[in-house]
Amino acid sequence: MGHIKWRGWDVDGRFQACGGTWGDARKATTDILLGGVEHGTKRYPPCPHAAGPYPYMSGGMVCMSRPLALRMARDEHFERFLALARTRNTHGTPCKRPNQCAEQPPDVHMWHHEDAGIGFNVFRAAVAGNASLNYIAVPAHYNDAGIIERSEPLSPVDEYWSTRAVFAHGIKFPGHFRLIKQKWKLSRPDAAFDTLQCWPTNKLPRGANIHYGNWPWARVPCPQTVGVGRFCDVNVSSHFKFCAMPWVIPESIKNWTGAAEAARKAQEEWNVWRKASDRQAVKMAAKRAAKRAAKRIAKRRSEEDGGGGGSVEAVRRDVARWAEMKRDV
Repeated sequence: MGHIKWRGWDVDGRFQACGGTWGDARKATTDILLGGVEHGTKRYPPCPHAAGPYPYMSGGMVCMSRPLALRMARDEHFERFLALARTRNTHGTPCKRPNQCAEQPPDVHMWHHEDAGIGFNVFRAAVAGNASLNYIAVPAHYNDAGIIERSEPLSPVDEYWSTRAVFAHGIKFPGHFRLIKQKWKLSRPDAAFDTLQCWPTNKLPRGANIHYGNWPWARVPCPQTVGVGRFCDVNVSSHFKFCAMPWVIPESIKNWTGAAEAARKAQEEWNVWRKASDRQAVKMAAKRAAKRAAKRIAKRRSEEDGGGGGSVEAVRRDVARWAEMKRDV
């Protein structure tokens, strides 16, 4: 649950992710075999020690089926992985910055990438056990409460997905907690699992997230009994599938949303028309007042000049006043 990313993992106790970081399965494959770009234009070399690529939940909550959890608990490789990681993380030199942690020598490197490490072990165990595994994308909040709750107040569509989402990761600051208390409530998600759709890993259905497919190749450490080299290719489609629940909004919500949107647009159009009408009415009233004032001025000038229609200078003053009134309007 959360946001799927792709990685390679340096094997033989190195505890270091290599390749991936962003992009889909094909990009992670290129990173492992040929090297890639990390943040902007900085390039990094190929990953000769890396297995993969494999998908993992970036900082997300990983929910496993009971058979998969039992397989992981009984996996001898995973037991050795955890024992070595526990020793190094207990007695190793602490580090806080990612680049500083990555520079630790391989023989003392601690396990920092908890999400990528779990993803690697799930991937490797499924292949080693000749098992079949489905990666299922569940509607989830990623890094804060505002990912789905974008509208204020909540629109019917946002409320529909918010009430069916599972929180995954990232409540780190007091502001997040305040937002959670304000907007969220705990309940059992009402996800429509009967609409679950699955497809082969080398495919990518129309409308699916680019991270959920186009996975044609991967490699894992070869079993010692094989003796054909360090890594063996994986027939990915024989072990894995991707699944997702389409983000399909019920017709009732669609109709309600459409009606609400139509009402909102109608209100906006009315407000625009009313403002324009108000401005036009004010403008016309100002013009009428200016004309009345001009007439009164002309009449007074005429009376001052003995009824002769006013002097040339008086007419000029009237014209100037009239022009000033028009500018004010």
